[in-house]
Amino acid sequence: MPKLVVGLSGNTNSYYDAKTNTYITKLNPVREITYGPNTNLSGICHAVNSHIPALNLYEGKFPKKTLDAWKAKYGLVGKQALNRADVNQDKSKDTDPEEPEVIEPPVDDHEEPEEPEVPEDPDAEDPEAGA
Repeated sequence: MPKLVVGLSGNTNSYYDAKTNTYITKLNPVREITYGPNTNLSGICHAVNSHIPALNLYEGKFPKKTLDAWKAKYGLVGKQALNRADVNQDKSKDTDPEEPEVIEPPVDDHEEPEEPEVPEDPDAEDPEAGA
């Protein structure tokens, strides 16, 4: 199921959304909301995208239907509100990417130093040579 991770913004002490039965307080400031196709996220969407947001969207994306319904309330008058909603969606980390993120192992660029080659001195005595 898709999910949203939301948390209180700095100017909010608590938040309650009756439509999703979500209660967020300073003691538990971040909540994960899983939703289905019939879940009403309009209250959460408004809390995230309002002029002074009550919630921050950390992960997940609002369903297109919910976001379009919120944008339709503002029409031509709320150009800043429409832009703010798009920015909030873009900033949030997607929890359900189409392609899984490929994490490559780190490349070891550190080379071990080699011992310098010491040229042999022909005049030096060979300790293994029999005397």
